[in-house]
Amino acid sequence: PRLPDVLGRLLWLVLPACGVALLAPWLDRAAAKVQGGNAIAGARPGAKLRWLEPLLRPLEHFAQGTVFAAECRLVLRQRRAWWWLAMLACLLVEAFGKGDAPGFAGIVAWLCCTDVFARAVLRERETNSGALVFTAAGAVRRLLLARIGVALVIALAAVAPATLRMAGQHPAVALALAATAAGIALSGLALGALCRSPRPFEVAIVALAYAGVQNVGPLAVIGQPSDALHLQAFLLPACAIALPLLWPRLARAGR
Repeated sequence: PRLPDVLGRLLWLVLPACGVALLAPWLDRAAAKVQGGNAIAGARPGAKLRWLEPLLRPLEHFAQGTVFAAECRLVLRQRRAWWWLAMLACLLVEAFGKGDAPGFAGIVAWLCCTDVFARAVLRERETNSGALVFTAAGAVRRLLLARIGVALVIALAAVAPATLRMAGQHPAVALALAATAAGIALSGLALGALCRSPRPFEVAIVALAYAGVQNVGPLAVIGQPSDALHLQAFLLPACAIALPLLWPRLARAGR
C-alpha cells in the first residue's frame, strides 16, 4: 500500500483511541448506571416470539430436543429490536445485493451474533448458576450439544440467503460460506471454554471482520473460497476435538 493509504488507515485507529481516552473518566459512572439497569432488564421475560413455538415444538418430543429448544428460546427471546432489524437488513443485502455487498453483509451478520458464539459456554460462570444447572443427569453433555447446535443454526442462518444464492452459481463459494459459519460458531465456543472469557474471541472476530471487508483474511469467503475451505478443514476438526475436552472442566469449575 502507498504511504498516504497507510497513514489514512492509521488515522481511523488513532481517532477512536483518542475518543476512548477522553471518555475513560466517565466509565465508572456509566458502569454504575448499567448495573442498575441490568437488574431491571434481567427480570424481563423477553420477547414472546410466537412464530418460534411451532418450529421448536416438534423437537420437544425427546430430551436433547427439549434442551435445544430451551437454548433457542433463551438466546432469541433476549434479542433487542435493533438486533432483529440489523439482521433483517443484512439478510436482504445478502439476497439482493450486488458485487461484494453480500459478503460484507454476511460479515456484519456474524458480528451481530458475536455474543452468542463467545458467551454461550460461559453462561453458568457469569450467572453463578452452575451448581444448580449441572446437578441434572447428563446436563454437561446435553448442554454442550444444545449450545453447539444453537450456535451452528444461528451462524448458518446469518448467511443463509447468500449461501442459497451462491449454491446455484458458485457451489464452492456456498460450501465455503457454510463451512466458515460453522468454523466461527465452533471456534467461539472453543475459545470461550479455553480462555474462560469472551474477550479473546470478540477481539479476534472484530479484527478478522475489518480484514474481511478489505477482501483479505478468512472471512473474505466470496473472494477467496478455496482459502476459506482449506482453513476450515483444519479448524473444524480442531474445535470438534477441543470442545469435548474443555467443556467438562469448565462445567466442573462452575459448580
